[in-house]
Amino acid sequence: TRRPYLKNNELIYDNSFISKILRTPVIGDSRIVNKFFFLLSKVEFGSKNTNTINSEDKIKTTKKIISLIKDEFKNKNLIMTNCDTEENWEIKAIQEIVTENNFIYFNFPKKIKSNPKFLYKDGSHLSEAGNKFLGEYLYKNIVENKNFNYLF
Repeated sequence: TRRPYLKNNELIYDNSFISKILRTPVIGDSRIVNKFFFLLSKVEFGSKNTNTINSEDKIKTTKKIISLIKDEFKNKNLIMTNCDTEENWEIKAIQEIVTENNFIYFNFPKKIKSNPKFLYKDGSHLSEAGNKFLGEYLYKNIVENKNFNYLF
């Protein structure tokens, strides 16, 4: 309802009335509303087998979305990090796809996931301390270490 999805090789948003409301800042940023939809999606996805989509289709869709993002920001240097710290084929595929599209890719610091003070109670969203840690990590890797002089 709130995020774009790929349909017929095109990024689209659900433009139903409820989806438009859910994307407004007041509703979209509400912790209560987000918690409700998080729990609802867990119930909904818990009853479905999400592994029915094959790997090639997942990779094809990801490649298409990443290339559309790159096309949207043609003359910009793009940086990506993935919030998943698992060492699985999907994370490795994302890293390869964004690198092929000339994104700068950072592995997400595993320290965040292993330290409860860096996450909210839901276990996935960054707390204030987590955002500060991630910001300092990115600053160090981009600016302080001057790893990417061509960005400046």
